[in-house]
Amino acid sequence: GFNMPEAKDVNISGGGLRFFCKDTFKSGDKLVLKTFLPTYSHPIKIKCEVVRSIPTGDAGYEVAVKYIDMDDATREKIIKYIFAKQRKLLRHEKEE
Repeated sequence: GFNMPEAKDVNISGGGLRFFCKDTFKSGDKLVLKTFLPTYSHPIKIKCEVVRSIPTGDAGYEVAVKYIDMDDATREKIIKYIFAKQRKLLRHEKEE
């Protein structure tokens, strides 16, 4: 009974997410997003509140959300993933 919109081009930070999808949301809408971080073997569920939803012109929307009621363990997983991704990008830039 849940709507499972598919998101693409996800940008994750320690405070929220930005993604593109075909579904529209209103500012203030509450969502529970399920995401998979490649550094962990299990998907994580994140409670969020929509900050903005902007039409992109291609029948889709750019949606920004902020985390709400996030436990410390989940936040730590996200931050570790972000740092690992940044280290990988920096190594790649140095190799070029």
